[in-house]
Amino acid sequence: MLTKIEDPVAFVHDCPNDDRPFCNVYRGEFRQHPLRLPKFWRITSAERPALRIRNFGVTIVFLESLILPRLRVSYGIPMYKDQFFGTIDLCHAIGEPDLRQISWQITALLHHYGFSTTFLDVTFSKKVALFFACYDPRTNTVASDGLGYIYQWKRHDICRELYYDIILTELTEIGQFLIDQSVCSTCRPKEQVAGCIRIGIGHESEEKKNTQVVSKLDHLAEVFVVDRANLPENLFSVDYFFPDDGLPVIIDATIKLWKDQGFKALDDDLIDSNVIHDYRAALRL
Repeated sequence: MLTKIEDPVAFVHDCPNDDRPFCNVYRGEFRQHPLRLPKFWRITSAERPALRIRNFGVTIVFLESLILPRLRVSYGIPMYKDQFFGTIDLCHAIGEPDLRQISWQITALLHHYGFSTTFLDVTFSKKVALFFACYDPRTNTVASDGLGYIYQWKRHDICRELYYDIILTELTEIGQFLIDQSVCSTCRPKEQVAGCIRIGIGHESEEKKNTQVVSKLDHLAEVFVVDRANLPENLFSVDYFFPDDGLPVIIDATIKLWKDQGFKALDDDLIDSNVIHDYRAALRL
């Protein structure tokens, strides 16, 4: 069932849950997809093994070269400003904080810069969701015609129904960290109040189950439709949501470093230690 957005401005401002603890989760789509299926699961099975190796390898190099040197590890827990660094899974399916949470966020960050991963883009802001319902990536402009779609989930519904099946994480903290550490001047996921839902880790045996998970995710969503012809002029600035933050250059350099170091088939299910004293050993490097 679709709910029509009569007044886009009122829709954006009616967002009492846009702040922590991230009570609502949103996704905007310029065109409505049949299922909210991550890009990784929409490519051919022949392409996936190489992508899994690349995604995890680049994640580890990014973690080792850009993140961990700027943290303090206390009893195996990465700390920044005397607090655990990284957002614990917002569904709370994983208990003790360790390097897994950071690796999820890095892979999700890479996803926002074009990597095909098992993560699905979401946001915790209605305004951002409305923007992506109206943003045409082919022309890099906000469209003024046609229909856009917004999916809204209550986080407690996702946690209750999909507790063991997905990981829900947010990216504003890692974005702010990269800014604070002068890795970049601004950060796209931070401006987009971005998050990601991880659906599987990429094994072929998961495909059938993941389709069922996504179907359940769709069933839990409230769907809004916006007539883009009703948008007020200059409601959105594309440059605001897609700032020239310099991270693509850094990611390209990380990819090159990964290739130079010759990492092979690493997998994130190897990161299973709750207490990590030597992260290189824990990550099997």
